[in-house]
Amino acid sequence: TTNSQLGWKNYVAGQLDFRYMQIKIELFNKLPSQPEVLLTDFMYEVDVVKKTFSKVVVVNSTSGVSVDYSHIGYLQVPTISATSTNSALSCSVSIYNATTTACSVKVFNSVTGAAISTESVHLTAIGI
Repeated sequence: TTNSQLGWKNYVAGQLDFRYMQIKIELFNKLPSQPEVLLTDFMYEVDVVKKTFSKVVVVNSTSGVSVDYSHIGYLQVPTISATSTNSALSCSVSIYNATTTACSVKVFNSVTGAAISTESVHLTAIGI
């Protein structure tokens, strides 16, 4: 049987979409008198393209709002950053309950600490 009949495909450089992978290693025993082969320090590397989600979110509640990015399909919780779009008001933005599909956003007045319900926030999520 050939490799293609067994379901193996030759490596082709470029960007590929896949969920699982298998690696086939052909070992040739140069010392037939030694029936054992020990693999040590076998390592491989897969570069994964990062996905970016960016949106201006209107926070219209003092209890915060939920931002859905499930359509991106993150495999791990992304790194999220957010900044207020209002330069006239000193605000801090809080990201909480972040998952692979959504996060929650609250905005606070940096001087008083009170939650603000009328603020726009530029949110960016980057991950795999």
